[in-house]
Parts: sequence; C-alpha cells; structure tokens
Amino acid sequence: MLDFNDHVVVVTGAGAGIGTGITQAFHEAGARVALGDVRDARSMVARGMRGKIITISSGAAQSGRVSTAHNCASKAGVVMFTMVLALELARHHINVNTIAPGLVEVEGKISPLTPEYVEALVRQIPWGRAGSPRDIAGAALFLASPLAEFITGEVLAVNGGSAAGRAFLPLSTPRPS
Repeated sequence: MLDFNDHVVVVTGAGAGIGTGITQAFHEAGARVALGDVRDARSMVARGMRGKIITISSGAAQSGRVSTAHNCASKAGVVMFTMVLALELARHHINVNTIAPGLVEVEGKISPLTPEYVEALVRQIPWGRAGSPRDIAGAALFLASPLAEFITGEVLAVNGGSAAGRAFLPLSTPRPS
C-alpha cells in the first residue's frame, strides 16, 4: 500500500462511481480527502506548491460511438486540456495526467447501460471483465505517488486491454500443427 499520510487530496465527482473509488483509496492510504469542486485549479502556482493534477477522461476520447458525440468530444477535450496544462505547469513541478477508464461497472443507476451493451463490450476486453472503481482508484494512487514523479501529460488507459486490439475475433490463419 502506498503511504499518503502527509497529503491532502481534492476529488471532484466523489459522490459516486469512479470518484467514490478514488476517494476511498486515498482515504485508506492515509490522505486527508476533500470532496467537491476544485477551486480556481492557479492557487498551486501562486503559492509555489508542487503537486499532481489528475483528470478523468475515457476511452471514448479515442473511439467514437453512435449517439454519444457529446461524450466523445468532451472526453477528447479533457485529454487535450490535460496535455496543454501539463506543458504549462511542468516548470512549476506540477504533474498533470489523465486516466482513461474503459467500461467500468458502478452501483446504482447513475448511467444505466443495457445488459446487451455491457455483454458486447465485455467480450472485447482481453482481461475478461469490466473494470471497477477500485481499478481506476489504483491508477489514481499511482499517478499521485512519488513513483510517477517524471510522468506528465500522459493518458493512462485502464481498460483491461480493450484498446490493445481485437481479442474477440477468431484466429485469422490456422495454427501450425
């Protein structure tokens, strides 16, 4: 377990799903966790504070889907925002990265998906299952830790390998006997 005892973490969207998982992980790692909205993201620079900023994007930034233009475009915007912010804040030693979750199962009916849709997506995940908020939280812990000190402007895909290729297709050529 990583130790965040001397850290304060601000988590937006902490009330459900991925935000809740990230909140719980940082709390369990000893951090003081503030829930809610981020204050104006320049106070770190004004106070000369080093730190880490982690945004949440999505695989939707790289792969369009019918009837979700708003989501795909906004997540692609988050990726570019993260990259530009990383360039602007690097000289202040503030790391900025984004996590791009794949399919994540969350409790409740915040964003209900049809069982057919979930089944079709899970078949495309080499790991063989949907992700969980804890999977995303682990990535957040890593990016916020000293282990990620020299990582900035990156997209960390947490998707069970679904973006790696087409694992659900049969072999295209016969195996040698």
